[in-house]
Amino acid sequence: MKKSAIISILFLYCLAGFTQQGKITIIDLYGKGNDLPDSSILNLLPFREGNLVEPENIDKTRIIEKLKSIPGVKDGHISFVCCNEKEGWTAFVGITRETVAHNSYLQAPDLDVLLPDEIVDNYNRFMDTLFEAIRKGQVEEDRSEGHAMMRYEPARQLQQIFLQHAEQFRPVLRYVLHNSGNASHRAIAAQVLGYASNKNEITNDLICAIEDSDEIVRNNATRALAIIAAYAKQDPDTKIIIPAGPFIKMLSALPWTDRNKGMAILLALTSDLDQAILNEMKHESFTSLKEMSNWKTEGHAIMAYTLLGRTAGYPDKIIEGAFYSANRAEFRENCIRQLKQASR
Repeated sequence: MKKSAIISILFLYCLAGFTQQGKITIIDLYGKGNDLPDSSILNLLPFREGNLVEPENIDKTRIIEKLKSIPGVKDGHISFVCCNEKEGWTAFVGITRETVAHNSYLQAPDLDVLLPDEIVDNYNRFMDTLFEAIRKGQVEEDRSEGHAMMRYEPARQLQQIFLQHAEQFRPVLRYVLHNSGNASHRAIAAQVLGYASNKNEITNDLICAIEDSDEIVRNNATRALAIIAAYAKQDPDTKIIIPAGPFIKMLSALPWTDRNKGMAILLALTSDLDQAILNEMKHESFTSLKEMSNWKTEGHAIMAYTLLGRTAGYPDKIIEGAFYSANRAEFRENCIRQLKQASR
């Protein structure tokens, strides 16, 4: 794939909570299925592509109630994600025809345990620096050691501190991740734990965290696992085992962050075209992959497009060539047609 484009977007941190004013340059939809026109959703939104918005002032609850007025729609979700290839935000708007089982995630822990201030302060500085890197277009990162190290030097220096904290405070990080009643501290613990030198030791902790009741905790844990999964594929001697099932389920989840990071980790787990995983995706997530592979936000669409192409039996070189060509839509339709025929 075009690494300079993909690495910049594919494994970004959760920026859906970014609250400063920005321009929506893309609205992408998911969960609507085959029989619901885009206009049924777009007409209910109080914003359009090209609008300047402040996400914290958008009444998402009110919008979701409007979305639930569509016959058969049970729930909705809205994420504002920075930044897309049009130098603006994407508004990801999802719906579900099924009643969302809010108890499908783990019950939130309630112990009054927090991370040391130095870990929290460094994390907050890193997130501020990350936005600097995004504005400067310098978000490439090296993941060869099983954790992310940005090439933007100010951010990289703070990630070096993550490495230190992951060693010095590992028992505290693990305890907070499993037991703290503070979701923000659990989210920080998930991200910093991914920098531990012994990936085997913390993989199960992160796998548990993908069922956390908080969306950002799940996001940070899954992102760390996606990088570890790619690392383990490159070096089988690590003997790191990450099950695909929970992440295939994420492909059809209502929250956008679950879908995004589920795709990221499945890209790593199917890099060797593991047929068992691809078959399970075909049976469980075909509709979701078909829909997401048609998103206008290229950096996210290519994840689903690649998974769809792999499921149809194509190597990455062919998939990449099709995505960055005038034949993108034709190749996608061909994959969809093949998969439908194979399922008969």
